[in-house]
Amino acid sequence: GTAFHHLAQRAIIACAAEPQPRALRCPDQAAVQAQVRQGVLSAGQQERLHAALDRWFASAVAQRFATCEAIAAEVPFMVVIEGDGSKGPLYLEGEIDGLADAGGGRAFLVDYKTGGSPAEQPEQLHAKHLQQASCYAYALRDQGFNEVEACFVRVEQPDPADPDQPQVVSYRFAQADKEALAASIYAAF
Repeated sequence: GTAFHHLAQRAIIACAAEPQPRALRCPDQAAVQAQVRQGVLSAGQQERLHAALDRWFASAVAQRFATCEAIAAEVPFMVVIEGDGSKGPLYLEGEIDGLADAGGGRAFLVDYKTGGSPAEQPEQLHAKHLQQASCYAYALRDQGFNEVEACFVRVEQPDPADPDQPQVVSYRFAQADKEALAASIYAAF
């Protein structure tokens, strides 16, 4: 997972420096091998890494991400959700794997998920990532985005409908969702 995240981050940084039209490209083999050495990856782990990289960089989600106005990797956030009077504030802090400004006040984010089971059902996956997606959406809404689309990309799991693509769990949040997001997040904690 760590090796994949580092390589995906490197690819976004390189892509962001290119003029449009641009595409996300897998870092060269020297960069991949450096991550293999740094992570002391076994032969099986190397095979998983290469398969995940191939699936991600060939994906429609990766190419759509690359075409957005501005893209960035590992974007930190820190926001406060005020308490209801009986409880103090809640501080949300984290990093978004890939964040794109899709124009028109819309944010498009990707979060890479490694591992997982092919047996997980769509409803299970939606529930599994909903809280994290809600936190990201709240943070981005707090920063002025009107709409947030979050794609959790399971880079090691093929899409059952198209095995060449990774399985993607998507969420959309609109402006009216901000208060509901705050209440939901606060209730979960």
